[in-house]
Amino acid sequence: MAATKTILNILRPTGIRKTAIIVWVLRVIIGAVFIFSGWVKAVDIWGGTYKIGEYLGAWHIALPDSVIALLAGALAMAEFMAGVMILLGCFRRMAIRLTAIFMAVMTALTLYIWIADPVKDCGCFGDAIILSNAATFWKNIVIDAMLVVLWINNHRAGALVHTRLQWLAVIATAAFTGYIEYIGYRIQPVQDFRGFAPGTMLAHDDNDDNVRLVYAKDGIEQSFTADSLPDEENGWTYVRRATDSNKDNTSLAFISPDGEDITAEVISPEGVQVILLIHDPRHYGRTRSAMANELYEALTAHGGDMFAVVGADDSTAAAWANEARAHYPVYTADETDIKMLARGNGALVCLRDGHIIWKQNTLTLPHNLGVSVMQDGLAVLDDPTYIEALRTAASARHAAEIYILVLAILMSMTAPPAIRNRLNAKTKSAKTQYCPK
Repeated sequence: MAATKTILNILRPTGIRKTAIIVWVLRVIIGAVFIFSGWVKAVDIWGGTYKIGEYLGAWHIALPDSVIALLAGALAMAEFMAGVMILLGCFRRMAIRLTAIFMAVMTALTLYIWIADPVKDCGCFGDAIILSNAATFWKNIVIDAMLVVLWINNHRAGALVHTRLQWLAVIATAAFTGYIEYIGYRIQPVQDFRGFAPGTMLAHDDNDDNVRLVYAKDGIEQSFTADSLPDEENGWTYVRRATDSNKDNTSLAFISPDGEDITAEVISPEGVQVILLIHDPRHYGRTRSAMANELYEALTAHGGDMFAVVGADDSTAAAWANEARAHYPVYTADETDIKMLARGNGALVCLRDGHIIWKQNTLTLPHNLGVSVMQDGLAVLDDPTYIEALRTAASARHAAEIYILVLAILMSMTAPPAIRNRLNAKTKSAKTQYCPK
């Protein structure tokens, strides 16, 4: 009996003020979790597409990439909107019920993932925070427990937006999330959680103190500094380069047709370079291949450089290069590495002095980019008029400012009546106290 009473006290705390405080604390915690989870998915729709594709592959379900992308976008928008609605107290019953149903499904799914281990991580926080499958399951259990308490008591605290205005908050949230998703899918994510954000040094000199050269012997790998390399005559074989400073760069390796890791050789520490990344050459159109050839000719004419990296084996990459009539060098890399470096099947990465300047899907680049570079020089690659990726950060920031302003206006339109009602209640209480009937 005592245990039952304790549980009931937790689920239904006594005291209006105490209950309201608990409700608001839970709204803030749950809302923040869903907003963060939805945000990291919304900015990187390609990442969500890849992750859902992993699930479907494990279940032997085949869907077009466009359909998977729509599912990823819908999931991100639903999570972000749920977080905002819970945080603002909008649609108190419906928001909590739909979120609880969603979490029931996700908890069951994460339990299955923990047991069956079809994917290495669930992707609940995208690439921002990587949790183990076990940690993800127990995280969901905690959220479920908080949702139960909130479900029972959510009506005991008001909303920050008036009931008649809450649909405007939904529209504003959907519009903002959809715009961020559009940028991430068509251009590149406005926030890079993968370690290759603009400004990142893509490759390090082998003499850099942070660089380790990995060799293997008898199936065992070991890393060495440049001044303590093992003797290959003793059976050691070079495998790859790795860095201590950036865990996401450790697996990045561009492989030549001879099978050598040439990452350090092909990325120049000086000048302008453009890398064409294609993780699936089967779905890269010939029209974009012609544009790449034009860009290569223009870059080399002005002292720049360009090469392509394809996520395929040597024979497939060679066949693609022949079909595309590539004028530029073509190397290979692990498909996952290419997806981590830039999103989209056919993305350009622009480097200056080895540092990433911008990344953009070739679908949204001007078709006459090569002609413009040939006419006006390498300065075109720094011009936001031509390179939309140079404008996305500002565009996303302005969209966020407008979105926050809209929510602030809606809350300000709600606050005055609430304040008046409270003042009227206090006035009536005072009259009753000092002027009894």
